[in-house]
Amino acid sequence: MKEEVKEETVVAPDVAKEIAPKKEVKTYENSHLIQYCGKCNSKSILIENIPSTQGITINLPPTNEAEFMLVCKDCGNKMGIFYVETAKKTTEVKIEEVTDEDEKQSIHKASKKK
Repeated sequence: MKEEVKEETVVAPDVAKEIAPKKEVKTYENSHLIQYCGKCNSKSILIENIPSTQGITINLPPTNEAEFMLVCKDCGNKMGIFYVETAKKTTEVKIEEVTDEDEKQSIHKASKKK
């Protein structure tokens, strides 16, 4: 016998707007830098035994030759970041205030997509 599944409207409570308590940050005495692939879920060690007094800093100068690539050694999935030149523009970011009704409608629409 099939059960009928009813779609429900999900409404975010006002509590979600409150600031969540800060999580405790743990500094490792010794650690490995790991690369994770979102395509095949493999993990590999990029750098071993990094002491707590040392960290990894990536400096990517805005040039046509600067790029940062990560490539999965298992499936070959690639992801990179780089620069492209653009004309200087002064743009203002317009932020619209979202009313509670707008928020409820967007949450309702998102729940229907599932």
